[in-house]
Amino acid sequence: MDILFRIFSRAFHALTARNTLGHGVHSPYLYNMVRFVIYDDNRYYCWDAVEKERRRLLRATKTLSVTDYGTGSSFGSAGSAALRRVCDIARTSLMPPRDAHLLFRLVNMLRPSLVLELGTSLGITTALLAAAAAKGRVVSFEGSTALADEARQVWKHLGIANAEVITGNIDSTLEQFLQPSPQSPNSPVQQFNNSTIQQSPNLIDFALLDANHTEEATLRYFGLLAAHAGPKSIFVLDDIRYSRSMYRAWKQIRRHPRVTSTIDLGDMGIALFDPDYLPRHYKMRI
Repeated sequence: MDILFRIFSRAFHALTARNTLGHGVHSPYLYNMVRFVIYDDNRYYCWDAVEKERRRLLRATKTLSVTDYGTGSSFGSAGSAALRRVCDIARTSLMPPRDAHLLFRLVNMLRPSLVLELGTSLGITTALLAAAAAKGRVVSFEGSTALADEARQVWKHLGIANAEVITGNIDSTLEQFLQPSPQSPNSPVQQFNNSTIQQSPNLIDFALLDANHTEEATLRYFGLLAAHAGPKSIFVLDDIRYSRSMYRAWKQIRRHPRVTSTIDLGDMGIALFDPDYLPRHYKMRI
């Protein structure tokens, strides 16, 4: 049934959304973001190298034991480990180039100090986020140690030095990361995976939610992150039409008390927090 919902929901969005090019967007800042970032069709300097890595992964026949804490897949149930080839993971799990490049442009516009990504997979999207946030820090959360190790190799090949990954069930690692260290409330460090990771500051500039595709988990993660959002923060929720439950989560996020405006792009939803924006839900076709 979710497959049918996905097809009809995406078709309905395509029929009802508009290619606005920013027209009808009242905030000058938001208009510029829509007109010159979301609808920007220029190519950027680092994309070729990242897409070369994507093509390498699509050819890689190496087998990994992947633990999935999310909704599961045909390869195994949620919380189980399954043997999967890297090429199969890349084919089914990597964000399409068009969407990943849009995230790059958003981060490049924002110039964030801290970017959080829930769901590292093979690290291709993370690499684009890190390239755009060249002077910032990108922290990605991944349930599977094997996938995290592959992502680190991707970043090494690309010379990415400002990305890090925290492994383990995001249900626990995200909340731990966002809380002060129990050893010292003022301490800027906390322990993860037997290594020292700097603690999150109060403000999360950009967040990508692309991990556990269930309504309950998505709303829980968003609630934790939204408590650390600032007026110019941008949160992106991927696969909002993946299932009925994910679309319900997106509709609830639109009504979150800290969210002032949202942009529905079909497969992705963007949540904005600036109180100066007119409360409005935009539907756009890209």
